[in-house]
Amino acid sequence: MTLLQRIRLLTKLGVYMQEDSDEWQAVKERAFRNNGWFLPEFIDGRYKILQ
Repeated sequence: MTLLQRIRLLTKLGVYMQEDSDEWQAVKERAFRNNGWFLPEFIDGRYKILQ
């Protein structure tokens, strides 16, 4: 994977996370169920810091 491909992929990920779709909410809930350290509100907080 080239650097440009990585940048494009991360850009798509950022857009996906901003949309806050039902699917993204489900991913956060699943992460929390599999690992209690991943609280959905903490995931949101970390994402906002990275923006």
